[in-house]
Amino acid sequence: MMKIHTKKCIQPFFRGVQSGDKTFEIRVNDCDYKKGDLIIQREFDQFDDTYSGQLTFHKIGDVTNFNQPPEFVVFSLLKPNAEEMIAMTFDFHGHR
Repeated sequence: MMKIHTKKCIQPFFRGVQSGDKTFEIRVNDCDYKKGDLIIQREFDQFDDTYSGQLTFHKIGDVTNFNQPPEFVVFSLLKPNAEEMIAMTFDFHGHR
């Protein structure tokens, strides 16, 4: 079963993800990321402790913990299809 994860993402990482230059994430595996899950990343300003309102939407590709500290994983960020975008939009706005 696919899950939708909503996570904060600080600068400069958010900018790289948003532009497509950063195509992977290294994260604590606190929510059991799986290939095929969807992730919404919210731009977060760690200095002002606020969200900017900017979002990115991705599908999680390959997931591995190879050569990572315990509890961490690396996963690729893929472009979601239209159906996945609709699911994430509805989930983010609480219409699920």
